[in-house]
Amino acid sequence: MNLSYYFFIILVVLGSSCNQKKGSPKTTPIDKNTLIEVNKLLVEKDKDQIKSYIGFKNWEMNEAPLGFWYFILKDETGTKIKNGDHVTLQYTESLTDGTICKSSIGINPITIRVGYSEITRGLDEGLYFLSEGDSARIILPPFFAYGLPGDGSYIPPRSVIIYQVKVLDVKHP
Repeated sequence: MNLSYYFFIILVVLGSSCNQKKGSPKTTPIDKNTLIEVNKLLVEKDKDQIKSYIGFKNWEMNEAPLGFWYFILKDETGTKIKNGDHVTLQYTESLTDGTICKSSIGINPITIRVGYSEITRGLDEGLYFLSEGDSARIILPPFFAYGLPGDGSYIPPRSVIIYQVKVLDVKHP
């Protein structure tokens, strides 16, 4: 069976389970193994898309063990980022087609607490590879960014996200 069939099944089950009323017929749940297989297919598809994109751009990138890609564009010897640090950074978040979705450039940098903020999990994880003063490119597959639904505003469902990040300051609590 192809990937779109599995994706359709997931959407039908998720949509119908949210709208069930008392007394309405129950839908048959999808087998757990089927969901696992669909998830594996989606992760592989995302990985192939990202590898193709990196090749097209002719970028040098490192794949992190967790499944996202990063490359340190400017490597400084500043304070290494650790869990709980307060990090001030500038960033641009874009799609693979070049659409800029969010950016702190030209406005105010953002300050987050690593491991405790509401930024995407993949960006949070990517910061552990960086130090104060570093600039990096981080590419996140959908499961590390905004997932199946997107963000409801700028980021479409199941989007690969590219971050350009500059770490301005790192403070240990």
